[in-house]
Amino acid sequence: MNLNSEKYIQSKEEFHSAASKTEANVRSRNMNPVCSGLQAQILSCYRDNGDQTLRCSDLAKQYMQCINAAKKPNRSDCDVF
Repeated sequence: MNLNSEKYIQSKEEFHSAASKTEANVRSRNMNPVCSGLQAQILSCYRDNGDQTLRCSDLAKQYMQCINAAKKPNRSDCDVF
């Protein structure tokens, strides 16, 4: 086996090892739903007011504020709505 083959095998093993570690870290994150209470309210509002969706604008504004707050680091749990 020549030097290039040995380097290739070593690099391949290191790559697969690093990829496995990264994959384990990414998969272990739990994504909890945010603003689900507001989401349910706004969907219900849109169903009930299909021809007058402006009646839901206050809920839509609150929902967008909650979503934007959830995107910020160290957010407070905005799913209390």
